Amino acid sequence: MTLRNPVRYAFLLVLLLAACASSSGTTGAAGTSAARTSATGQAADSTAFRLDRVSLATINTEGMVQFYQRVFEMRFKKLPIEGAYIYTGRIFGVDFVFIPNEVAKVRADRNRHEFNVVVPDIDVAVKRVVNTGGTLLKGPSNGDTERSATVTDPDGNSLVLVQKL
Repeated sequence: MTLRNPVRYAFLLVLLLAACASSSGTTGAAGTSAARTSATGQAADSTAFRLDRVSLATINTEGMVQFYQRVFEMRFKKLPIEGAYIYTGRIFGVDFVFIPNEVAKVRADRNRHEFNVVVPDIDVAVKRVVNTGGTLLKGPSNGDTERSATVTDPDGNSLVLVQKL
């Protein structure tokens, strides 16, 4: 079997696997969370699931690459595919792939995710965001155990930057 657009199918598979990995329990009739169980009635091993890769369909791919390189010191490998380029790299302990939307063919009015990212210095991180095409939406604000700010990357995806105190 030959797939007409293997990148699109891989992207959809990653989204499906991420959804499966995030559903660690079920909700009972009373709205309480019950532990998942295997066919034998034993508690399911949640370590069998892990996030392997995140694929982001990008609108401004070059801007996104520069943003994540400068703000989070991410390094990318540029790979040709279907007359365009994808960028692969690792950040937050997870492999990321930035796929131009012309290749991924994803339709979304707004992002469908939000990353909370621990940073060593919130003020430095916010400055990097603003100087690299991102936007400060809220903060930085002080809490008892952390300082946080909500920002967006060049494609409008929201991120919450958190500095632990």
